[in-house]
Amino acid sequence: MTVNEYFEKFKEIKNSWIIAQLTDEYIVDIWPDMRNSTLSGKEEKILELRIFNNDMEYRLLRTGNGDNRKFDLRILCDSDDNHELEDSFDDLQYLDIDDTRTEKINNGYKVKTTGGGLYYLPIKNVEDNRSSFKDAKVRIRYYLDKYEETGQARVADWRFVELVNDD
Repeated sequence: MTVNEYFEKFKEIKNSWIIAQLTDEYIVDIWPDMRNSTLSGKEEKILELRIFNNDMEYRLLRTGNGDNRKFDLRILCDSDDNHELEDSFDDLQYLDIDDTRTEKINNGYKVKTTGGGLYYLPIKNVEDNRSSFKDAKVRIRYYLDKYEETGQARVADWRFVELVNDD
């Protein structure tokens, strides 16, 4: 699947976020609006794309390099009756944000990581003060199965669920 095929296939998904990892940039935005960032003209630099919400994640991952620019699509949908990974748990992980260097823009904030990286954070219901970023997190869902030989549990897959600013 190509990047353009991915965008075309999932353009109707609403109330979601997109995270794009590029060779030289990290993009977080609201899907499908992408009001504060763009991927136009950056297709060659894309390593991974994730469109996600509370119910699903569509992940496009680069599997080749150089002239072999192949991508694989992985879909995790919690409402899918055929979902093989029934056991799951959610974990909230704090985002790396230096809240002293945050700027309000449009429908979110431009934030800096403690290491100096810069990205847009389209988080909802955030008060207009910088201290609110101390609680910015991403909810990650881990899907469990077990090793056939031992029966021991293991994380078989994971996905992004949502961006939140409190518990």
